[in-house]
Amino acid sequence: MVQNTDFRRYLTSLSYSEEEIAAGLLDETTFSYTVDTEGRLTVKYIFTPTANDIYLEHRSLWNMNRDNVFIAVTDQQSHIINVKEKPDAARPLKNAICLRTFEYGVNSLGFEEIVPSEISKQYIDSAFFFDFVAKNQRKGQEVDKDLLLNLLQLKSDLISDSNEEMIHLLILRCIFIKYLEDRGIFETDYLINILKSLDAKQLVAAFNEIKKINGDVFKYDSFKVTDIKQEYLKQLALFFETDYRSGQHFLFPYQFDRIPIQLISHVYEAFLKDNSKKRKGIYYTPSFLVDFMLNQLFNGEDNIPLADARCLDAAVGSGAFLVECFKRIQASFGRPLSFDEKKKILETQLFGIDIDQKALQITAFSLYLALLETEDPNFIKNEIIHAHPILPSLIGSTLMSANAITDEVFKGQTFDYIISNPPWGSVPKVEDAQDEQEINNILKERKAIANKGKGDGIYAHVADFERSQAFLVRFQEWAGASTRIAAVVKNSIFLNDNARDFRSYLLDTYALEKFFELSHYNKILFKKKNIGEIKGQAVELGASEPCAVVILKQLPANASEISTTYISPKLSIFAENFSVIHFTARDCFQIAQSNLKNQDAYWKILVNGDLDTFKVIEKLSLQCDLTVEARAGFQPKANMLSLGEPDWKPIAEPTDFKQFDVLKADNLPVFNWNQGLHRRREFDIFQGIRLVIPVRPLKSDKFLFRGAIAYDDIIYKHNMITIKLKDGKDYISDYLPYLAIINSKLIGFLFYQLSIQWGKGEGKRDSIRNVDLEKLPLKRISDPTLAKQLSNLVSKIQIAIRGGQNPIIEIDELDELVFEHYGLLDYERQVIKEFYQMNVDRADAPLNKVTASDLNVYFNAFVKAFQLVLAEGTVLSATYNISGNMGALICMRLSQQNEAEPFRQGEDKHIINFVKSGQLNKAEALKILEEEKVKIYDKEHIYLIKSNQFKDWTPRQAVVDAREEIQQYIKHLA
Repeated sequence: MVQNTDFRRYLTSLSYSEEEIAAGLLDETTFSYTVDTEGRLTVKYIFTPTANDIYLEHRSLWNMNRDNVFIAVTDQQSHIINVKEKPDAARPLKNAICLRTFEYGVNSLGFEEIVPSEISKQYIDSAFFFDFVAKNQRKGQEVDKDLLLNLLQLKSDLISDSNEEMIHLLILRCIFIKYLEDRGIFETDYLINILKSLDAKQLVAAFNEIKKINGDVFKYDSFKVTDIKQEYLKQLALFFETDYRSGQHFLFPYQFDRIPIQLISHVYEAFLKDNSKKRKGIYYTPSFLVDFMLNQLFNGEDNIPLADARCLDAAVGSGAFLVECFKRIQASFGRPLSFDEKKKILETQLFGIDIDQKALQITAFSLYLALLETEDPNFIKNEIIHAHPILPSLIGSTLMSANAITDEVFKGQTFDYIISNPPWGSVPKVEDAQDEQEINNILKERKAIANKGKGDGIYAHVADFERSQAFLVRFQEWAGASTRIAAVVKNSIFLNDNARDFRSYLLDTYALEKFFELSHYNKILFKKKNIGEIKGQAVELGASEPCAVVILKQLPANASEISTTYISPKLSIFAENFSVIHFTARDCFQIAQSNLKNQDAYWKILVNGDLDTFKVIEKLSLQCDLTVEARAGFQPKANMLSLGEPDWKPIAEPTDFKQFDVLKADNLPVFNWNQGLHRRREFDIFQGIRLVIPVRPLKSDKFLFRGAIAYDDIIYKHNMITIKLKDGKDYISDYLPYLAIINSKLIGFLFYQLSIQWGKGEGKRDSIRNVDLEKLPLKRISDPTLAKQLSNLVSKIQIAIRGGQNPIIEIDELDELVFEHYGLLDYERQVIKEFYQMNVDRADAPLNKVTASDLNVYFNAFVKAFQLVLAEGTVLSATYNISGNMGALICMRLSQQNEAEPFRQGEDKHIINFVKSGQLNKAEALKILEEEKVKIYDKEHIYLIKSNQFKDWTPRQAVVDAREEIQQYIKHLA
C-alpha cells in the first residue's frame, strides 16, 4: 500500500495545495479534484499499483458512466484511462483505454521539479485537460449500450414462439435480485449459485422471497416451476457470470449497484421495445438530457417548494424523469430522509401515465431501485426476513395505464411540474397496427386528433395527426397557474408550414420561457446509430428526427409582453465528449413571444442565423416581383411496364452539371418515357428555357444553389427541380441574368435560412423543396444595363469553368451586383458574407478557431464603430490573448494619440482562465456550458472575454459589441 506521504508528495508536485489535498483525499488511494462548485466535474487520481487494480477501478467507473477518464497512478508511471471504453481484464492498458502515459509515479525520485502538463492542476483549471480528453478520447462501448446488446443476445437465445412475455419477466426479476445482491442484501454469488444449480424451484423460491417486500415488479405474474426450463437457467448463469456476447470467462463486467438507475431503466425499456419483426429502431432519452431538462424545470425561480411538489410524466416510459425528480425532491430537504419519508414521496408526489403496462412495471422497478439506493442493506434484509411489505404499490394509483391523448386520467388534478418526452410522429394508420389493442388505440387517437382542425375541441389546432403536438395541448388539463412544463419534441413541429396554426395556438396558450433548438445536437441525442449486431442483424439505437426542448408555463391572464429565450447551440467537441449543451452569446436570443407568433420565419431563421439575419431576410422577402414555378422530376418505380413503343428521351442526373452550366442533351443517356411510372409529370416541365437545380445540396456546393440553364428537351427524376419564372402572366424569355441571381450568395443564404429541412438537422434531411422554392423573393431586373452585366458575368464564368479555371473575381463581382439589385447596405451585405465565412471558409477545425490576425481585424472594426464617441486626440489601444482550449480576450484602454501602442499579445491570460473556470463550474452541474460574453471593467481597461471560436470575433460582431459599449456610455452620461 502506498504511503499517504508519497501520494501527497506526488499531488504536491502537480501543484495541488495542502488545503486542496485535504479536501479531496478521500482515502489513501484516491484523490478527487473538483473543478465545479457542484462537485460533479472532477478529475480522479487513483493509486493502482497493479494492472489488475487499473482494470478493477476502470470497471467500477465504467459502470457508473459518469467520468470520462481517470488518472491511474502506479509506483513509476501515471496513465490517463479512457473510462468510456469497455474495460479489458486481459489488456487493461491497451491503446483505446490508455490515452497517455507519463513516466512519473508516487515513488519516482527526481521528478518533483517536472510537471506533467495534461494532469497538472493548472492545466485542469484552464480546461486544457478537458480539451485533451475531447480530442483524444475515442467513443467506446458505454455500459448502457453494452448491457443492452448482451440482454438482446440473451433474449434471442431464450425466446421461442410463445414464451416472450415469460422471458422478459424472468430476466427483469433476475436483474432485480442481482441488484439486491450487489447492494449486499444477499450474499455474494447468491443468484449465480441458484442459476447454476439448474433447479427451477430454488429460483421460484428466491422470487417468492422478494415478493415479501411487495411492490409491482413481482405482483402481476407468477411462474410455475415447469415454466422455467433448465436451458433458461444455463443461459442466465452464463449471462450473470461472463461477458455473455464475447464468451470471455472473466469477471462479470456489470456492477448493478454502481450502474446509475436511469441507465438500468433505459436499457430495460429499450430491451422490451426491441422487436426484430417490427424492424423499428429503439431509443430512450439520454441521461444528460434528462438532467438538463430537470435543471431547466427546477430553476429556483418559482415559489413552489420542491419538497412539496407534485410531478407528472404523461409518457413515462422507463421512469427516467420521475427517478430524477425523486432525487431532486429528496435533496431539497437538505438532510437525509427516513425510509418512510421517501416512500411517501413515491406515493403522493410522483405520477406517470403510459399506454404500455410493461412501461409502468419498468417505472415502478426504477423507482424501487431509487428508494432502496441509499438504504442500509441490513434494514432491507430484516424487512425481507420478517415479510414486511416495504415497497409501495404504485401501478393503479400514481402510475396509470392509459392513453394520455384520449383517456380521462388524473381528472381534476393539477401538478406543479410536468416533464415528458411524448411520442414523436403522427398517429399510425390502422394497417400498421400489430394487434387489436393497438388498432383500438389508433382509432381513438385518429378520431380525437383528426387533421387540419377537424378533431375534438382541444385538438382543433393539431396538424398531421401529430402526437407530440397533441401532448403539448393536453398538458393544459393538468396545469395550474404556476405549473412549469418541460418537454422534448421533434423540432419539425416548429418548422413545418402545416403546423403554423398549432404554433400560433401554443403561443396563445402558454408563456414560452425557453426554447432550445437542438437540431445540431442530434449526433449525441437521438440520432440512429448501429451499436452492434445480434445474430448478424444490426441493432439500431436512436430515432431519426432532431429535437427541441420547450419550457412552458400557463399564459397569465392579461399578460404583458412576454420574452422568450431562444437558444440554438452548435455541437462542439467539448459538448460531444462531455455531454453538455454548449453555446455562446451568438447562439442565444431574447425575442418577444408576440414576434414569434406574428413573424413565423423566426422559427426557421434562428436555427442558424440571428436577429440581424432576420432583418436582412425580412427586407429581401418584401422584394418579390416574379412568380416562381418549381416542379420536381418524375419518380420511377421497380418493374415499370411498357405502355407501347419506346419513347427515348435524354435524361440528366445532378452529377451531369455544375453551377452556371448549360445542360445539353448531347452525350446524355436516354430513358424510355413511355413506361408506367410511380409519379409521372406533365412533359412541358422538361421543355423550353428553364433553370434546373439538384434537390439535395452537397457540401461541395458551399451553401449555394447549383443552378444550370437548359434549352433542350431533357427529362430528369425527382432528384432535380425545374424552375420557370413568370412576370405577371407571361414567362420571362431571358434566363441568363436570373441564373446569376439563383447562383448568388444572396439566394443561397436566404434559402438556407428559410428552408424547413436544409440545415435543420442531420445532413440526410437536407433537401430543397418545391414549396419553399416557390416562396423565393425573386426581384425583376428592370435595368437593361444590370441585365447585360449579369449575363456577361455568367458567360465569363461558364467559359472559365469549362477551361478548368476558378472565376473567383467574376463571382465576387456578380454577388456585389446582386446585393446592389436588392438594395442591401454595407452592414446587411456583411451579414451574408459572414455567413459564408463561418460556414464555408472557416467551418472546420482548426480554421473555426480565432487567430491573432482575426482579433486585429475585429479590433480595427470595433475602433471604426466606436470612433463616434471618442474625444479628439483620444484613441483606443488593445492587447489580446487566445487560449488554445477555451476562450479569447481583448483588453482595451483609452490613451492619447501620442501614447498609442500597437495591437499586441498581452500578459493577461490568467483572466481567461478565471472566467472560463467559472463557466466550467456549472457545466457539469447544469449540463450547460454557456460561453457568454463577459466584460470586466477597471479604472483604465475594458476586458472583453468570449469563446475562442471565430464566429464570436467577426468584423460584424465588432460592430455589435461597439454599439453595445456606446449605449452603455450614453446611459452612463444620462
